[in-house]
Amino acid sequence: MSKYIISDGITGEEIRRIRRKLKLTQTGFAELVNVSQKTVERWEAGGSKINGPIVTLVKILNEYPQIEEELVIPDKSYPLRLWYMSRDRVCTIIDVDEKLRR
Repeated sequence: MSKYIISDGITGEEIRRIRRKLKLTQTGFAELVNVSQKTVERWEAGGSKINGPIVTLVKILNEYPQIEEELVIPDKSYPLRLWYMSRDRVCTIIDVDEKLRR
């Protein structure tokens, strides 16, 4: 018996449901969970249980859908983009226009 409240597997329908809840295409969802679009397509079309890290990730995305919005890199507003990092995590993204001093 597992010590975590996470199922052993999920269905393609559950993946489709969370993808639609997040208003993402198969390609967008694939980018979010770091798999290929073909994998998402195969998951959603298949009838067997899907297991692995995606099960936990789908559980988290279902409970906290705002995480997807927090991870989106904003559109670039000026020519130069500065990424401020702390260790291996992005802390701040700043767009700069050196010519116009913005």
